[in-house]
Amino acid sequence: MKRRDVLKGIGLSLGYVVATPSILSLIQSCKNVDVATWTPAFFSKNQMTVVNNLVDLILPKTADLPGALDVKVPQFIDAYVNEVSKPEDQEEFKQGIDAIIKKLNKPVEKLTAKDYDALLALYLKATKEQQEAFMKDKIDGAVYSTLTSLRSFSIWAYKTSEFVGEKVLAYDPIPGELIGCMPLQEATGGRAWSL
Repeated sequence: MKRRDVLKGIGLSLGYVVATPSILSLIQSCKNVDVATWTPAFFSKNQMTVVNNLVDLILPKTADLPGALDVKVPQFIDAYVNEVSKPEDQEEFKQGIDAIIKKLNKPVEKLTAKDYDALLALYLKATKEQQEAFMKDKIDGAVYSTLTSLRSFSIWAYKTSEFVGEKVLAYDPIPGELIGCMPLQEATGGRAWSL
């Protein structure tokens, strides 16, 4: 099964719900960002470079769908962590990105897509035993936790972007009647609903 097909069907399984006006305003503000002149509010330049590259590999652009960079997922993550996260969560996220940079063991400007891809494969495709071993080590635990959080944030931000919500997921701005027993394939062509 292709990664994009899995992502289309995730739906609400991540447990995130966009409900508060502050989060909705973050989504709107990221839509109007000029990526060329944008400066991160929370992450350092090196940290943001790492986040951009990881997010691009987690949700790459395909022939028929935009990637995470196209819908400004990194900018949303930066704004969300800066404006919504608790101070202790912010510090943990920064330390996690720094642990990723340390684990990559190269200057950020010399890192390649292969370096990032190898890191993602090592941590996100780990067995249960490997995950438990990662959590026993301070650096590996921080890298593993941060990568899983970054993946969840990326998918959530991607699915709540306007383009994906209206063009990729099933979208009905004014929902009509409830038909409870209709199969998803018949109702939406198998696509998850956009919120």
